[in-house]
Amino acid sequence: MTLITRINRLFAADMNAVLDQLEEPEVVLKQAVRDMQAATQGLKASLAATEEQIRQHSDVVAHLKSKLEEFSRELDLCLDAQDHELARGVMRRRLETGRRLESANRQLTTLQTHRVQQSEQLIQQQQELESLQQKAALVESAPVEDLEAAVTEEEIDVALLRHREERRQQHHIQERQGDDSGGQGGGS
Repeated sequence: MTLITRINRLFAADMNAVLDQLEEPEVVLKQAVRDMQAATQGLKASLAATEEQIRQHSDVVAHLKSKLEEFSRELDLCLDAQDHELARGVMRRRLETGRRLESANRQLTTLQTHRVQQSEQLIQQQQELESLQQKAALVESAPVEDLEAAVTEEEIDVALLRHREERRQQHHIQERQGDDSGGQGGGS
């Protein structure tokens, strides 16, 4: 039984290797770009829906604030007229509206936080999509063996930092040499 299991595993591994060789990198990369574009569009739609919810909640908050102001005016009228029974009813509505306003403000804050997270996620996804599109363009324009020649953004940043450090060190060495030659000429 163990021998049959080993043969099955060997056959499955060989089949996977054959399938990997049959897949064209260009086709796989194009599909990855399409998938990433679809995901980006989905995230944009989700962000737009969140924006609409924020707008609706902002309208509710504004409405509740105006209702609170209205109830405050009505409460003043009731108290001026010394109608305490009517004032109690207005106060109840004012308190209920205040609680609804607090809840709506919490929901609005939650939505705004969610929007920030979605925006950050969208930016990251768009950067990944752009990188993937650049790789796809390289694959289309270059032979497969040239793919290792593609330079990533991180490699560019590191190379720039190294170059800056080299320039700084050279400049520092030149300053020392200038100080040494100036000091020797003055001592003679």
